[in-house]
Amino acid sequence: MLKLFKKEVSQNKETHGLNAKRFSKLTFRFCLVIFIYGTTTSCSLFLKTSDTDRKNESYQLNFKNKIWSPIEKDTADYAYYNSSSSTIFMINSYCKKYQTTTLKNLTDHILTGITDRKILYQKDLKLYKRDALETHASGSMDGIQVQLKIITFLRNRCTYDFTLIGSKAFKKKDLATFQSVVRSINFNDRGE
Repeated sequence: MLKLFKKEVSQNKETHGLNAKRFSKLTFRFCLVIFIYGTTTSCSLFLKTSDTDRKNESYQLNFKNKIWSPIEKDTADYAYYNSSSSTIFMINSYCKKYQTTTLKNLTDHILTGITDRKILYQKDLKLYKRDALETHASGSMDGIQVQLKIITFLRNRCTYDFTLIGSKAFKKKDLATFQSVVRSINFNDRGE
C-alpha cells in the first residue's frame, strides 16, 4: 500500500504538480486503504486464529458500476473506490469453526483506531434471514474526519462485515449503492 501511495504521489509531482487539494485526496485515500488493511488483518488477532480460520470463498459479488472502481484489497474480499465522492466500500468475511464473538464486539473492533468516535445510530436488523447489526459512526483517523457505515452479521460460522467509509457526509447515491450491494451477495453454500 505504501508503495502504491508513494508511486501515485511521485507520478503526480512529475506530471501535474502536487497541489494541496490533490495531496489531501491522496492522503485521504491512503489513510482509508491503511484503515481497511488494519481492520481486516487485525480481525485474526481479535478472533484467535487457528488452522480452521479462513475466508469464505463460497460467496460472490457481481457488482459492476462505472463510478466505483475495484481497488487493491489486501485481505478484504472485495473493495471499491468512488473517486467523485472519495468513498470506499469493502466486504470482508472471516470463518472459524467455533465463532463466538458478538456483532457488537466485531463492530467495535472495526472501529478501533477511530478517535473522537461517535455512534450516530446503531440498530438490529435481519439480513439473509440472520441477525445483523447496522452502525453509522463518525470520528477521526489520523486527524482526518471520517464517516463509517458498517453492517455485520454471522452466517454458517462466518462473520461478514460491509463497510462504507468517507470523509464527508455520505451522498444518497453512495448509500443506495452500498445498501444494494449488501443485499445482492450470492451465497453458494447450503445455508439458508
